[in-house]
Amino acid sequence: MALQYEVKESRIGGRQETSLEVTGYDGEVSYLYIPDSAQGLPVRSIGAHAFERRQDLTEVVIPDGVRTLRAFAFHNCRKLRKITMTDSVIDVYDGAARHCDSLKTLEITMHAGQYAGIKTLLSDCDATLRLVLTLPEGETVRLLFPAYNHFYDEDPWARVIHAHIDGSGMAFRESVSRSGIDYAAYDKAFEYACVDGAQAAGEVALDRLMTPKDLSDRAREQYEAYVRQNAAAILRELVTGEREEELRFLTGRAGDLLDHEAVSSVLSAAADAGNARITALLMEAGRRTAPPEDLFVF
Repeated sequence: MALQYEVKESRIGGRQETSLEVTGYDGEVSYLYIPDSAQGLPVRSIGAHAFERRQDLTEVVIPDGVRTLRAFAFHNCRKLRKITMTDSVIDVYDGAARHCDSLKTLEITMHAGQYAGIKTLLSDCDATLRLVLTLPEGETVRLLFPAYNHFYDEDPWARVIHAHIDGSGMAFRESVSRSGIDYAAYDKAFEYACVDGAQAAGEVALDRLMTPKDLSDRAREQYEAYVRQNAAAILRELVTGEREEELRFLTGRAGDLLDHEAVSSVLSAAADAGNARITALLMEAGRRTAPPEDLFVF
């Protein structure tokens, strides 16, 4: 039960380097940790088709120093939920994380400010994906990239094929380039998420309010207005998913982003689910947003 490797020779910065490429894993593995070195050699890449179609993988951790994910490295890993890596991964080949239907989180520690690998992975995944960045100064940024569908429609009379994009996800992905993230462009795409529906837009708004990297006053106001108008629906999603971190943020701003009606609408559901911490958060928020006539003075 172990990782499998292949020795590779390459030239890096004018010098010859002998390194390892991960080619697979012998046995079953759910949590896959790639080491930064093995057999006295650095690990620099994950090979083509190395983990393709594996149905046991749920989480992958790729260390600093790995530079390349080759074609279809994790293709069709249907249960893979999270990939953790650093921005040392700059070369991501076609299909590296495609058709990973359960992939929800891409968590990346930034050291050198290299966004090439991030852009390619986002483009490779058309499902809803949350990017969590840890910047060099320690700041955390969370950005949700909604799903989109790229399809083609043939016009036999004109003998042409028309490309169509359904969903707001592509607009958000276009804010990421190989050199960085245009946060203003990301925030501008929010209008398209509002068309997609409350869940996608609510997730985008919460992430930006919780981690407001380069957030303009105008964008902040639009996100806050959306949360206020859709507070009950957003709270229901958070309670159902037991998203305690987001609930702590929202209930901490009870009276501003939440009103008493929105809190009351989900309180019984939280209590029925038996999550004491979430119920306590909502009860406190309900107390702080209750109209004066509903408060008792002892």
